[in-house]
Formats: sequence, C-alpha cells, structure tokens
Amino acid sequence: MSQLQPSTDTLDLEQLFGFVIALRCGDFTARLPTDLPGRAGEIAVHLNRFMHDVEMLTSELTRISHELTEGRFGGQAELSLHPGPWRSCVEALNVMEYHLTGQVRDMVKTATQMAEGNYSRKVTVPCQGETQALKEALNATLGRLRTS
Repeated sequence: MSQLQPSTDTLDLEQLFGFVIALRCGDFTARLPTDLPGRAGEIAVHLNRFMHDVEMLTSELTRISHELTEGRFGGQAELSLHPGPWRSCVEALNVMEYHLTGQVRDMVKTATQMAEGNYSRKVTVPCQGETQALKEALNATLGRLRTS
C-alpha cells in the first residue's frame, strides 16, 4: 500500500492528483493521509475506503474469472458493499455463476450416467442460448441411444 506524502494540514492538489492517477492506472493500493484535520481528513477517509472497495471488487472478479476458466464452478464473490451499482455488479456475477454452475452440473450428471450405460436421465435444467443447444444435443443423443 503506497501512502501519499502528507502535507501540513490540508489535502493538497499534488496528493489528490497522485491519488487520481493511481486510481486511473489501476493501482488500488494508493492511500491518502487520514491524519488531516476537518473536511480534508474526512474526504481522505472516504476516498481511501472507496479505493479499498475497488481493490476488493477487482480481486473478487478476478478470482471468480480464474476459477471459471480453470473449470471450477460454484464460486461466489463475497463482498460487503453498500447498495448501488457496485453491489449490483457483484450480485449479477453471483447470479451468473449460480445458473452456469447449475447448468453444467446437471449436464455432467446426465453425461456421467450415459457413460455408465444408463440412458434414462435427461438434462432438465432451464437453459438458453448455447447451453440450451448443448442440452438439446445431449437429450437428442440420449433419445437415439435409448432406441438403439
């Protein structure tokens, strides 16, 4: 965590500029000095909290993305955020992960039974788009295997 150099009693433009540049460049470790009196200290505390929240958000989004890329399903982003767009983003990610996990796991159950010679279980999970196409292909394959 990089601490920007404090001035005597106010948040000067150079400190604020350095903070904004760090934020813009994706360096979410930058912090403003919070030992300033009055409104300057309050602003520094809130900006530092914001930077911390963004740091945690990007960390969780990256973690979930890596897990999915590695084929590990079921992860949920765990953040305590105030209501608003940041929380909505995390909730949308978690809903996507939940539905995708359910779809893949249902298809895996069916495919596993198929591999064992049991052709009675169809894929039943609700799907759309490409996962719907995969569901239909698996179920069509099951239908052909049952009649052979």
